[in-house]
Amino acid sequence: MTPPLHIAQKKTKLWISLLGAICFVSMGIFILSKPHSIHSWAPFFGWASILFFGLTGVLSIKKLLDTRPALIINDNGIWDNTTFTQVGLITWNSITQITHHKVVNNHFIFIYTKDPEVYLNKVSGISLRILRKNQQGFGTPFTINGNGVRFDIAQLHELLQSEWEKHHK
Repeated sequence: MTPPLHIAQKKTKLWISLLGAICFVSMGIFILSKPHSIHSWAPFFGWASILFFGLTGVLSIKKLLDTRPALIINDNGIWDNTTFTQVGLITWNSITQITHHKVVNNHFIFIYTKDPEVYLNKVSGISLRILRKNQQGFGTPFTINGNGVRFDIAQLHELLQSEWEKHHK
C-alpha cells in the first residue's frame, strides 16, 4: 500500500475572484444609492450585480477557507476537491480513461468513468447542473482544472495515468 499523495490547492484565481466580487457588489450598491427615473433599468442591474457577485464572493471565501488538499490520490482512487462540485472518491476501477486537454487557455484533466450516474447521484442543485453541463460539453462530468492545483498539469496527468494503470482491474 502506497501512502496517499496530497496535492495542495492553488488559490490565486480565488483571490482575484473575491476582489472582483467586492468591486462589483460595491458598484451595485453605488448604483442603487443614486436616484433613478421610474423607467430606468439601473436598479435591476444594481440588484443583479449585488446578488450574482455577492454569491461569487461567498463561494470564493468558502473555498479560500477550505484547508483540505485539492486532490488526494491513493490506492482506492482520486478524491477531487478542486471545485465546488465535489462527488467524493472516484475509484480506480470505475475510471475508463484519463485525458489532458487545453480548453480556451486553461488546461484540464478529464476523468471518464464507466457509470457517471453513480457519482452524480451524490450531488444535487447547482452542483449537479454544472456536472451535467460538463458531461454534455466534454463527455464526462469530472474535470480537474489546472488553475486549481499546485502541480504541473502535464505531470499530474502522467501521475494519474500511471496510478490508474497500476490500480484499475
